[in-house]
Amino acid sequence: MGLNKEIKFDKNLIIIIVLFIVVFVLGFLGWMEFYENIGREVSNLRITVLTAGLFYKNIFWPIVAEYMGNVQYNIPVLLNIARLTAPLLLAYAVFFVVISIFKKTALIYFYKFFKKDYTIIVGYNERVHSFINNSKDSGQKFILFTEKDNIPLFENKKLIIYDNEKEIMKKVMRMNPYKAKNILLWHDDDEKNKENLMAFLDNPKKISKIKEHINAFIHLGDPLLNEKMKKTPPNPKFRVHTFNTDLLVASYVIDKYSPDQYINLTDGDKQLKIIIFGFNNLGYHILNEMLQMYIFPNLNKLQITLIDNDIEKKKQKFFSRYGAITQYADIDTMEYSDFLQNSGHEKISNPDMCFTCFQKPMENDYIAKRTRRSYFKMYENFKKPIIIQIITNMEKDSLSKTIEKENKLLEIKTVGMDKILNYKTIIEENEKIEEIAKQIHNEYLNLDEKILDEEWDKLVESIKEDNYYPARHLYYKMRYIDYQIKDADSDNRDESEIVHEFDKTSIDMLAKVEHLRWTIRKVLTGYIHGVEFEKEFRDTIKIHKNMIPWEQLNDEDKEKDKLTTDKLYKILPANKKIQKKKEEVNCDIFLSHSTENKNSALRIMKKLEENDLKVLLAPRNIKTEIPNEDNLFEAIEKTKIFLLLVSKESQLSEVVKRELKIAYYDKETVIIPYRLDNSDLVSYFEFYLKSTQKNEQALVDFNASIEMLVNKISEQLNKINKL
Repeated sequence: MGLNKEIKFDKNLIIIIVLFIVVFVLGFLGWMEFYENIGREVSNLRITVLTAGLFYKNIFWPIVAEYMGNVQYNIPVLLNIARLTAPLLLAYAVFFVVISIFKKTALIYFYKFFKKDYTIIVGYNERVHSFINNSKDSGQKFILFTEKDNIPLFENKKLIIYDNEKEIMKKVMRMNPYKAKNILLWHDDDEKNKENLMAFLDNPKKISKIKEHINAFIHLGDPLLNEKMKKTPPNPKFRVHTFNTDLLVASYVIDKYSPDQYINLTDGDKQLKIIIFGFNNLGYHILNEMLQMYIFPNLNKLQITLIDNDIEKKKQKFFSRYGAITQYADIDTMEYSDFLQNSGHEKISNPDMCFTCFQKPMENDYIAKRTRRSYFKMYENFKKPIIIQIITNMEKDSLSKTIEKENKLLEIKTVGMDKILNYKTIIEENEKIEEIAKQIHNEYLNLDEKILDEEWDKLVESIKEDNYYPARHLYYKMRYIDYQIKDADSDNRDESEIVHEFDKTSIDMLAKVEHLRWTIRKVLTGYIHGVEFEKEFRDTIKIHKNMIPWEQLNDEDKEKDKLTTDKLYKILPANKKIQKKKEEVNCDIFLSHSTENKNSALRIMKKLEENDLKVLLAPRNIKTEIPNEDNLFEAIEKTKIFLLLVSKESQLSEVVKRELKIAYYDKETVIIPYRLDNSDLVSYFEFYLKSTQKNEQALVDFNASIEMLVNKISEQLNKINKL
């Protein structure tokens, strides 16, 4: 076959068949009416033959009628419609068949001579299928080449498929792939991907004629081959990037759920405790990324527990390559069966984060929910630990939607492949990080922009990647010192609030963090500490003199670590800016209400603030159109009173329900319900308002004055403040 036109093909075929039936019926009825008008009896078989003839011989009815001696009679309207549409329909059907047969070949030449800026994918598997479907809104045209046949249908309509191709690269080369924008080599077999890459690179003449450049992404599962491939000489016209699906997932998850966004890490005695369930390829990359990115000032070493079957064997394999990492993290292990059967959660007290990385989606689902239940039973806190469940099945089906719904109820973070395996994450986000990485590299060279692009293109991929990690870590560093990197056109505050430099204390502190991050990356890429060598020999033998504590560095090397922070305004692209985070409002009361009750909420808020009570009201204090769990957790946690406006409308509001549940499970928050009408409580509200000792106080009646409500809240706050 062929194209991602299976669905379209079926529709066209159905349309043609339906039209054939309609035209045939019209013709049959028209012939019956015609012979009835001229008073001649004709058998149904004869009428059937005459009707079929409309499609190929009785086309020009008036001419045929002369030979039949029927010119003096009027042609019925139905017969007229049938005789005119039948030949057109037949011509369309023939055209459709011819196009279906030759379209594959025609499209190859069409793209060869007339099209450009498309994306070629060589190879097919479940991940490729997911990538194409998840990229349907990217606006990018995809052409898929694969030896496999009977491929499932795709949702993406901007796709052409050449399947069941035995000599796949010959077919690719016939298209002149050097006009493409991107090429993805995505076989399951690393050697096959490498072989196909060589086929592209073995055409230096065509590569030299490329007007701009092509980005070629080669998937490599073997970390050693991946590392070796990153050191191959670059070609500015044909830029090769290696990638790995599990690494993509890991880097996305680690950045998105960075602990500094949920946990106060400014305490110098804090040690992050993290559990990784499943130490397979994905678990390995989660650990690797975590070690390189979860680095914060004054934070003790990470304490990581790996849980899996045969975990000691897997741990030893990791430590055989990265044994020196024990200087920077405490890594323990536990057999999966021990965790399940011997109350393993009691042996790992107060974990901060858990990641589920098992290959089987249902195993991840089981352990995520069991972990939530076990620790909730111990601490009665739904917010800790932060559980990140990675849904590893590629397609977002009804099962994954059910899991997401359940996880939302249990405050489990859900990561689906649809958020990661797509054109934006793999290609567009890579380009954004590369721009920052390029500027970081230039801080050491101080080149003109035009020369910088040329020099950057000459770098091997491994050196470029060494700059990707500090580019990603900039966001961590800025959050830690209460700054944020934002789009230049967002949050239009005064230009004077845009930051161009930082104080010396912040620069020194973040430089130490950067040096530690750099050192850990060196360990994880196989380097050891030793004497100074010439650069090329140093990076070949992997020995570096600066893999020592910050305090032992000379002043020149310390200055290098300061560059990424000291000159941050120069490093960021023009469409980015740095701003001080807005000061948080310190409030006593969280006012929960439905949108329909906004006027009542504003009236009550005004009265409370007149009595010097500070009120937090979404979206006034929560700057987001639709507050999510993270916003709500943070906001409710910082208040002492949860004032719930109970009404028919609020009991139907999903946001109000989420707010009530969060307040219910926060031990330090007192819930005060205030009725706006006499509607009966639905079961959900009845449970959360009446099933716990702390909420057994009667609902404040809607007929009661707002003054009585103010007095009740003031009394409650006085009690809390005395504790």
